[in-house]
Formats: sequence, structure tokens, C-alpha cells
Amino acid sequence: PQCRYIDSYTYLRILGDLRGKLILDLGCGEGFYPRLFQKKGAKGVVGVDNCEEMLSLAQKLETQEPLGIKYLLKNIRQLEEVGEFDLVVASYVLNDFATQEQLEQLAQISYLNRKRSEGVKELVTLTHWKNSLEEVKREQHFPNEMLELPQS
Repeated sequence: PQCRYIDSYTYLRILGDLRGKLILDLGCGEGFYPRLFQKKGAKGVVGVDNCEEMLSLAQKLETQEPLGIKYLLKNIRQLEEVGEFDLVVASYVLNDFATQEQLEQLAQISYLNRKRSEGVKELVTLTHWKNSLEEVKREQHFPNEMLELPQS
């Protein structure tokens, strides 16, 4: 509920009008924000995450309700240029970038992937509150049958 009803409201107000924007979501997780951005009128969204299980959830939703979101399985610390975006967001990833060097790396990744034009936001981020796929499951963003974890 926090992501859906509190964080998303604040996040959307910070981001402003998304209509016609190309958005890169670093650490997109299960795809909640990419789907929200697309539904709010984004021209295109690319989500990047290094967790195969989270991206599997995102892809399942994209298959069920296609919005044209592209997902990439990559470690954002090793990400290079993916394209030129109007907005680069990094929701809930700051805990993975703890040192000044790592934060500078995140800023550099953002810089590499943003359009070089006036009014383009370089990087917008939220602090992390979810810690696991199990917590995502409890949040009920998805029907329970979509959140069955792969058996090891």
C-alpha cells in the first residue's frame, strides 16, 4: 500500500507531466513504476533491473496488458548508454549506492542516458523501503498466481 498510495502520489508530483516523455527507470523491480509512467502518458519507458525474478513479474504483466515497456536484465552499476531519455529515475536503489564513489557512478549512468536539452531532469530517486520479493508479494501489486516464486 505505501508504494501504491503514498510514494507514487508524491513521486508523480515531483516528476511532473510525463506525457510524451521517454523515461529510463534504473532498478525498476517488478515494473510498478514503469507501468504507472506509461499509463500517465509517457512516450516510452525502459526498465532496468538485475533481479531476474522481479523482471519476470514485470514481463508477465506486460504480456497480460501490453503497454510497450521494454525491460533489460542488467546490473545498473555496469550500465552504459541505453539511449537518450527525457527523464532518468532510480526508485529505491540508493541503498545499493552507499559510498560517494558509487553515488557518482549512479549520476554518471544517468548523465550518459539523458537527452542534452534544457529542462531535462537528470536523476530523480526515492529511498528504499522494500527489501525482498516476498515484501512485494505482500504488497499485492499483482495477483497471487503471478507471484509464485520459482522452485530451486
